[in-house]
Parts: sequence; structure tokens; C-alpha cells
Amino acid sequence: MSTKSVLIPVAVLSFVIGVAPVEASTQHVANSANFNTVFSSVKAGDTVKMTGTFNEKIHVGYRNFAQAVTLDFTGATVNKGMNLYSTNGLNIVGGQWKHDPALVQTISILKSSNISLAHVQFSGPAGHSSGRAILANWSNKITVRDSSFDQLHTSIVISSSTDSLVTRNKMTNIWSDGVNVADTHRVIVSNNSCAGNSPSAGAHPDCVQLWGLLNKPVQSAIVLLNNVAEGAMQGFTSFDQSAYSGKNLVFAGNLGKISYPQGLACYGCRDSLFLGNTLVTLPGSPWEVRINTPNGVNNVFENNRTFNYRSGTLTDVQSVAHEFSTYKPSFTAGSDFDLKGIGATVPEPGTWLQLISGFGLIGLYMRGRRRQDRLRTVYA
Repeated sequence: MSTKSVLIPVAVLSFVIGVAPVEASTQHVANSANFNTVFSSVKAGDTVKMTGTFNEKIHVGYRNFAQAVTLDFTGATVNKGMNLYSTNGLNIVGGQWKHDPALVQTISILKSSNISLAHVQFSGPAGHSSGRAILANWSNKITVRDSSFDQLHTSIVISSSTDSLVTRNKMTNIWSDGVNVADTHRVIVSNNSCAGNSPSAGAHPDCVQLWGLLNKPVQSAIVLLNNVAEGAMQGFTSFDQSAYSGKNLVFAGNLGKISYPQGLACYGCRDSLFLGNTLVTLPGSPWEVRINTPNGVNNVFENNRTFNYRSGTLTDVQSVAHEFSTYKPSFTAGSDFDLKGIGATVPEPGTWLQLISGFGLIGLYMRGRRRQDRLRTVYA
């Protein structure tokens, strides 16, 4: 018996699974010289392939897309960063983004929504630079995922923004903080890692730090889930900059193998959860790593673990495994035009299509086998 491949058109597959077919988008190509002209003509759902080296700052503003436009920087290098303002619906993918010490931040996102950055590589000059890679301010539905940050002062700042997602990013050799979340509501920070910090004298870097602002509503509904901090830094903290630090905060499944005292801190937190976090004091640390929640009200603590290996060995430290939390946030966050997954790995949209197509082929194959089996039974 010969076998034949079965190809299912996307439109048919979309009909079968109840999803509207995606309209064809236009592919553009842009470089540093013609980007402004090219971008002025893009429509919702288009992709712009960015090529070459960008030695001037990129400006994008006052655009509203019903379906995200993608700027694909894969293979390109950006040396002067980007200003993004008053824009809705933009996906930034890939690229080598070099931090210029003259800049305050490499990418600035202001008064924008539904913005996603994925698979982006940020790096600063060797030594202690002064810059931040990403600042999102007065914005909502921002996603930063699956990206790397190296040799920077601070990696990601989400400030005065809502409904945002920071997930699966790797931060190395950061001499101040990994992720800062300030004056925010409904933010998920999950499965990120901080390692190899080399703080300057007197500094107290944090892997993830939250804080409120004076005379502003108290930050709320922020979830820190399954993040990892390793090295010379503090872990996962929320400090009091207003009436109290925050309410309805969740710290779950985070691992800190660190040498600074604030392993998990939430000053004046209310109605918050502390579930299954693990803190390890590294050998030779000048301080013991602790859970600190002074002036807290109506908080819940369950299954948190602490290990003090100040006089121990790295073998002791390595023996402590990361116990991931299965906590499910009560809300979703991030761009409406990107993945919402907050786990360790999430298939990309193209992978989902392949999986769905594969399931469809398996179904067709199985139905064919059942029909053949019935025929064999009838005519046996």
C-alpha cells in the first residue's frame, strides 16, 4: 500500500478549529537610511525586516495598529536605541542592541500600549555603565520576554504602567537591578534569572524590586513567580515609598542563592501571599539572607524555605533545588498581540500552527485507519 502526504490549507484548518484565517501581511525591508519612509507606509499586520546597522536613534510615534506591526531586527545592530511614544500594536523582535553610555535608556516606551519585545539581546560596555535597557512609562499591556541583558546598570523598568508581563529574560553582570516595577498594577514577573552581578561599593542590587510612589495609589496585583537570583545581590523586594508598600502582591516559587540580606522583603505589605520561596545564604556572605515583612497586615506564608550556608560550601548550595510553584495568577497580562504564557518555555505562534496541523493530520490518519478496520471486519 502506498502512502500520500495530506496538506491542509491554513484557511481550512482555521475553519475547522473555529479561528478566523489570518489575512496576508505585507513584508517590507528597511535600513537606517529609509526606515522613516518605509514605516510611514506600513499597515496593520505588516512586517518590516530591519537590516544593517542603525547608528542614529530610531523614533516611532503616534501610530495605532488594530493588528500588530512587527519590526524584525534579527541580524541587525542598533547602536543608538529607540524612542517609542503614543503607539499601539508593535512587536519588536531580535537584534543586537548596544547601550550607548550617553543614553539614559536604550529603548524608551512612553504612553503606549500593546508593545512586545522578544528575543532581543541588550548589552552595555564592559564595566559599570549608567544605563537602563528598557523603560516603559505611563503605558499598558507591555511584554518583555525571552531576551538577554548583559553589562547594564538596570535591565527593565516598568513604571506607572498596568497589565504588563516580564517573563523568561536572562540578566547577567548587572551592577544594579534586574527588574524594577514602580507605581504599577496587574503586572506579572515570571521565570526570569539574574546572575553574575558585580555591584559597586555601597550598592545593594536587587533581582526584582517593587516600590510605590508618594501621593499615588498603592501598587497592587503584582505577581513574582518562579524567578531565580544567584550571586551578589538581594532577591525579591518591595519597599515602602508611600503609605505602605503594596497590596495583593504574590511572591511564589522564587529562588535566591545570594549574599545580600534582603532575600525576600515586603515592607508594609497587605493581603499578600508568600508561597514556596527558597532562600540560600551563599558561603562567605557578610549577611544572612532573610525573609523580611515588617508592618505587614493579613499576609499568608506557606512552605517558604531558608538555608544558611555562610560557613558551608558550594556543594551545599548546589544541593538545594528550585521548587517551582504552580500558582496561577488571577489575571493575564502583556500585549494582546503576543503570547500570554508565563511558564519556562512557550511555543511560538509558528510552532503552535505546526502542532495544530500535526494534530489535524493525526486525526485524519486515525479516521482512515478506523475506516480500513471496519472494511476488514465487514469483508473478512
